[in-house]
Amino acid sequence: MTNGEYILSLIPDGKATLDYLGTRDNPIYAVFMVDHEWWQTQRDKPKSLTMNSYMWVLCDKIAKAKTNHEHVVYTKEDIYRHAVREVGVFDDTNAIRSDAIDDHMEKWSKRGVGWFCETHGVIFYDIYGNEYQPVRNYYGSRTYNAAELRRLVDYIVEAAKEEGIQTATPDELAHLESLWRSNNG
Repeated sequence: MTNGEYILSLIPDGKATLDYLGTRDNPIYAVFMVDHEWWQTQRDKPKSLTMNSYMWVLCDKIAKAKTNHEHVVYTKEDIYRHAVREVGVFDDTNAIRSDAIDDHMEKWSKRGVGWFCETHGVIFYDIYGNEYQPVRNYYGSRTYNAAELRRLVDYIVEAAKEEGIQTATPDELAHLESLWRSNNG
């Protein structure tokens, strides 16, 4: 529903609630209730507000749950990167000279949390003896289309369920996706 300059959307379910409001000139605020706890985020743009914010809340919950029962400290960023590695978008470079890999990885990772690289495959040498290795470049979710983001969120929702964390229903996720699509063309 539109109320003047503000947008208000509500998912009434008793388990997960999303409200957001803002204008083009003012930051967007999202307020979630997940597992009976309130979460608030602030974004400069409405892009992927609904799905992305929900994903980050779940990543944080999963990290806390895993930290508690595995006695290893996990961060929400660890959970997110794991999900990106498992079901996210990536491309494989043909090969990068081994002495340039660290520089490439550092530059790539400066783009955001989900932007990271891994070497993989067989090391080979050119006729001059230079060592090369294939590199896999992972992309952060801000570049994802609706299907790619939905696959990532679905993976994180399943991980949350494995930890006993209450999640949105499939209908609620579909609603979040439709809101995301309306903000992202």
